[in-house]
Amino acid sequence: MNKEINTLTSILLDLLADLEADATEPSVIIKAEESHVIASLLYEKLKEKKDY
Repeated sequence: MNKEINTLTSILLDLLADLEADATEPSVIIKAEESHVIASLLYEKLKEKKDY
C-alpha cells in the first residue's frame, strides 16, 4: 500500500508541477497552490488509513 501511496502522490505532484509551469494567470497559480495542500492532506489521510 505504501508503494501505491508514494506512486499516487508522485503522479499528483508531477501533474501539479506541470500545471504551475503552464500557469500564466494568478487564479491558476492559486489553484495549483491549493492543489498542493489537497495532495498533502490526501497523502496524510492515506497514511493514517494504512497505519490502522
